[in-house]
Amino acid sequence: ASPGYRFAVARAALRAGDFELASFSAEQASYGDWGLEAEFLLARALLAGGDENAALERMAQLLDAQPSPVIELELLRLLAAAGQTELALDGVARLQKSRGRRPELLNIEALLALQMNDLDKAESLFNELAAGGYQVYESFYYLGEIAAERGRNEEAMRYLKRIGAGGYLLPAQFRMAGLRFADGDVDSAVAGLAEFGSDYPRYAFDMLEGQARLLQQAGRREQALEVLNEALRYRPDTLSLLISRGTLLDVMGQVDAALADMERALLLDPDNATVLNTLGYTLANHELRIKEAERLIRLALQREPRSPAIIDSMGWVCLLYTSPSPRD
Repeated sequence: ASPGYRFAVARAALRAGDFELASFSAEQASYGDWGLEAEFLLARALLAGGDENAALERMAQLLDAQPSPVIELELLRLLAAAGQTELALDGVARLQKSRGRRPELLNIEALLALQMNDLDKAESLFNELAAGGYQVYESFYYLGEIAAERGRNEEAMRYLKRIGAGGYLLPAQFRMAGLRFADGDVDSAVAGLAEFGSDYPRYAFDMLEGQARLLQQAGRREQALEVLNEALRYRPDTLSLLISRGTLLDVMGQVDAALADMERALLLDPDNATVLNTLGYTLANHELRIKEAERLIRLALQREPRSPAIIDSMGWVCLLYTSPSPRD
């Protein structure tokens, strides 16, 4: 019940996408020494979980109770993340008048410029941030994205290659692989991920997943299956891999093996909407165990009622019930 433990659980849950657990744990942590940080984490979890109004209201109330530039900055970040660009820009301008062109404000302004597709302004601001040594790797990442958006892939690669650590290291590797893939060099894209995994063993597993995705996109199903098999030997109970391999096996016509992977994933996480939907849709698509397929998809829809993929699956299984003789 310690606030430190609750805070750690909240952070882990947010990274894992369990926004309900993240919100609950962050609120519990906010009563202890982690007060302000836990409040920030709670607002982020609420926003990530789709409750934008609750996230912004929570932060606004906190700002009213404890007027502080730190809290106001966090509110601006939330506004930016929620896509409320005008309000966020007004807040940035107001703070810049009183505090000057501080790097944390320039960072928010640059991200807002990206959202508004003002690439010239975003590029200028990220260059200013990188030159000043603030959020350098983040700046390099977005400068790479801007260059790629403008079709300057070589320039994009130069920026991305300069990212050597931190939270943008993995996204940079996948983005570079994507650029190589877009240029038609599938082998180079896959090899780049494999080389990075060899140089950084702690990321080897992530690189295997990335390689499999690229090979599937390129239509190299047998090679993709080999990579997924290798990854599952390394971590046999990884949901995303089981679903990826199951989906691939289904496309390759190996329905029984595909269903075995999906059912294994369901045993591991019976409340996971993606797992429920994938198994339910696969059963429905092959007109197998229709009642079970409907039950699984309904459960998935209860957990993610706004998911277009799950709504589509529900429509498909309902359509099967109108067929003359659905197989159960």
